[in-house]
Amino acid sequence: DKGIPVRHGKDGYKVSSAWLIEQCGFKGKLLHGIRVHDKACLVLVNESARSYSDLAKAREEIVAKVYDKFGYWLEQEPEELK
Repeated sequence: DKGIPVRHGKDGYKVSSAWLIEQCGFKGKLLHGIRVHDKACLVLVNESARSYSDLAKAREEIVAKVYDKFGYWLEQEPEELK
């Protein structure tokens, strides 16, 4: 047990991605020109990134650190097509 807050939902147990990202120290950080929002760490803000590659690097860094620290893989939710 790493002190991770878990809640039970209708589809099983849920772990907050935002909590995991915050515990890894990313809240407010600038990664490859992408800022992790200081109040809502699931929000990424482009401050100086020049390409999708910069966004992908920032996302990969966040995902890797969360996995290294907690053993959870974060996955981007699929975009709903309308």
